[in-house]
Amino acid sequence: YLNMERYSLVSEKRYRRWSRRNFDFVKFNAELFKQTLLNDHECVAAIDASFINKSGKKTEGLGWYYNGSAGASQRGLEISMICITDLKSNTAYALDAQQTIDEEGQSRIELYANHAAKLAPTLLDLGIRYLAADAYYTKVKFISAIIPTGLHI
Repeated sequence: YLNMERYSLVSEKRYRRWSRRNFDFVKFNAELFKQTLLNDHECVAAIDASFINKSGKKTEGLGWYYNGSAGASQRGLEISMICITDLKSNTAYALDAQQTIDEEGQSRIELYANHAAKLAPTLLDLGIRYLAADAYYTKVKFISAIIPTGLHI
């Protein structure tokens, strides 16, 4: 927070206090999209997972995930990212990221489906009806969770 204080008019103490508060990033990002992007642009939502290498033993969510760059499963961290893709400018803007943390009794595809289903009302409110995904997401558990939300995949 020291660097943030250095380049702004706000004190380090204020940044520390603000960081303890909950902040709805999805709502914030959705409002930005409403004001800047969605008026005259054709957009779809997209979902994909992203991997980062991580060593250590105590990091929450540390596990074996598929790393597309290496073409193999590796030890590290993963997030599920849902973004809004502007088809005119071929640019994606992050709406929400959720760390993949394995839960007892739930597969990873169910975690991804829950993430997308949770954001479906926001996407529909933005006028986005389509969710683009790669072939990994064509599993029955994912599709059957998305169809009732009103999104098309």
